[in-house]
Amino acid sequence: MELTKLTRQMYLDGDITHEEYYAQFVTERELSVVKDIDINASLKTWDTLPDICLASQGLMIAVNESYTLSTKVCIYKTAKRKLLKIQGD
Repeated sequence: MELTKLTRQMYLDGDITHEEYYAQFVTERELSVVKDIDINASLKTWDTLPDICLASQGLMIAVNESYTLSTKVCIYKTAKRKLLKIQGD
């Protein structure tokens, strides 16, 4: 069974939220990268994190998403919010 790919157009049309769209690119690797970063860290901190994993980049290609610094930060911040929810913070 193939997972439904959430497209950027679905996000832009308001069919899905920012969180739903970027959550599809979050893997265990992104969760581990952000575990010790404060959600309110400076933009420079988020910008200098390593590139997201290749699996996420492959999905980005499949949904015609560009890999930019902005996209990377959105994915990592979504990963951090997900981690905070798991931890109950």
